Amino acid sequence: HHIIDPRTGHPAITDVLSATVIAPNVMDAETHAKTAIILGSTDGLTWLDTHPDIAGLLVLNDGRVLLSQQVNQYLWSQNVIG
Repeated sequence: HHIIDPRTGHPAITDVLSATVIAPNVMDAETHAKTAIILGSTDGLTWLDTHPDIAGLLVLNDGRVLLSQQVNQYLWSQNVIG
């Protein structure tokens, strides 16, 4: 992928395949999504959960889907992702 880990200057090594973020504006959404990918699933989800105005969904390389605490307010049903 094309996402560079600023800590190493090399492509990020991560278990997150994709990140979708809902934020007050597109710049915040992009920044938080890339940060979550770079941090990986555990730290990335924690990162998202520490920002109450951000909601996120992480799809992992193994197919699992992780939801931030705030994402539930955007789902029509708790059974949408399962």
